[in-house]
Amino acid sequence: MRRGWGLFILGLIAGALLIHLYQAKSMETLYRQREKLKVELFETTERLTRSEALWADRPEEKIRSIELSINGAKLDDLVRLELKRLSSEIAAALIGSPAGGLEPEVAVSLLHGRKLTVEGKDYQIAVDWIVIAPKTLINLSAAPVPADR
Repeated sequence: MRRGWGLFILGLIAGALLIHLYQAKSMETLYRQREKLKVELFETTERLTRSEALWADRPEEKIRSIELSINGAKLDDLVRLELKRLSSEIAAALIGSPAGGLEPEVAVSLLHGRKLTVEGKDYQIAVDWIVIAPKTLINLSAAPVPADR
């Protein structure tokens, strides 16, 4: 009976030792992964801090020029040029505005739905798309307003 208990306790100790050795190997792997992740996190944090510092030091870009493109099926070249000139005068209000802080809706509202008169004929302007950058691009559509309006 004593021998049975002795073997039982010896088996428990051997089993516990095997489990401990297996778990120690897993724990070592997890420890190495944790240390590797700590280093990667530190490097990423440093890189982010440097990027934020560069971004903060960068002067805010302002709109320097506006390029307009006018589309329309029923427009001859002279009318298109005059519409471009009139639209440029209106859009010139955007020059000098901060490119990053300008709301697109504000820029669009300057021209969208505007009625311009060229050679005694009215034309309705619609903004198709806009790219706000130091060199702002605006694509417009123009169509003659029917005479009955």
